[in-house]
Amino acid sequence: VSQTGWSEGECNGKAGWFPSGYVEKRQRIPSSNLAGEVY
Repeated sequence: VSQTGWSEGECNGKAGWFPSGYVEKRQRIPSSNLAGEVY
């Protein structure tokens, strides 16, 4: 988060800057925990 109220992030493969007031900061989840078993 910058002092100007903007944050940099990535979502669904797209990266960019966005207003910090529209999001809540959360811990990053390791990608190994995101994938379940595939059948």
